[in-house]
Amino acid sequence: MIFGPIATAGILALALTPLARAVALRFHVVDLPENRKIHAHSVPLLGGIAVYLAVAATVLVWSAPLTRVTWGVIFGGGALLGIGLVDDARNVGSVKLALEFAIAAAVVSTTGLSFHLPWPIVAHLLTILWIVGVVNAFNCLDCADGVAAGIGLVCGCAFLVLAVLTHQPVEVTLAAAIVGASVGFLPFNLHPAKIFLGDAGSLTLGYFVATLGVMVSPGILSVPALAAKAVILAIPIYDILFVHIRRYRRGQRRLGELLTSTGKDHLPHRLMDRGLSHPAATATITLAAAATGVAGITLVTVHSAVGALTIAAAVAATIGILEREWVAVVRRPRSGAAAAAPSEGD
Repeated sequence: MIFGPIATAGILALALTPLARAVALRFHVVDLPENRKIHAHSVPLLGGIAVYLAVAATVLVWSAPLTRVTWGVIFGGGALLGIGLVDDARNVGSVKLALEFAIAAAVVSTTGLSFHLPWPIVAHLLTILWIVGVVNAFNCLDCADGVAAGIGLVCGCAFLVLAVLTHQPVEVTLAAAIVGASVGFLPFNLHPAKIFLGDAGSLTLGYFVATLGVMVSPGILSVPALAAKAVILAIPIYDILFVHIRRYRRGQRRLGELLTSTGKDHLPHRLMDRGLSHPAATATITLAAAATGVAGITLVTVHSAVGALTIAAAVAATIGILEREWVAVVRRPRSGAAAAAPSEGD
């Protein structure tokens, strides 16, 4: 039940990614280098199409019966893929964010996908915010080779473990599909990347992980059970919150401007500013995400206050290490290629 979907999605991604790359090159759908980006040569986009098709096809093949939530995940992912493709071709600005909220709201209202809380309206609103937030967190971290796909892999693994432990077959299939698709895509996306996810891919992968996080439920209403989802995704959540808080403090006070702002100040950028190589920065972020993923799993399985506090301390320490890197960057002048332009580029 686990290895079949992983293998299916992995094989599909391995086969479809070179095809997506060929199509991108044929029609010149490429990401061109510019000051706000860190790659020096044009790189084909459309990797997200391969990831989406691998996940969607695997879920359709291995999920039985197909539920409303399953269809919602597939169609919602397809809608975000379409929005991302348009944004890759032509930056649509704040319209993209509005459409993300509309899709998330439509999925929640039509499928019943929601966090388990005693207050339905609060649960639905929180679910919509969660989906849009995680989607954009993945989009923000897709600024360096292998980062978004690597985080998708480790978060998918963490939710897969929780789904297996709590005997949730639909969630197991989706998690396995995400893991397999990420594994199949990563060989083409690691530095130097042969193809990018593009906005289409990062939005879609983030959506799959976000909806999976809502779906996987330990079966009990408790603070640790709910907090585990945020702990598993602590690294992307931390990055998007910290960066936008700093941008606000820098003077970007208008909400629309702040939410659609871009900058060369995300976690991969600032780790490379500290002297880490591109592969080392990707590995550091992936390992940090793996650490918080293990902490999230443990948070669900421990049943003591001491254990929960220990896990919280471990997560805080993991993020604290990254935070210390950030503080060092802020205090010293930026230099080298990373300083070629003011903070502009997600």
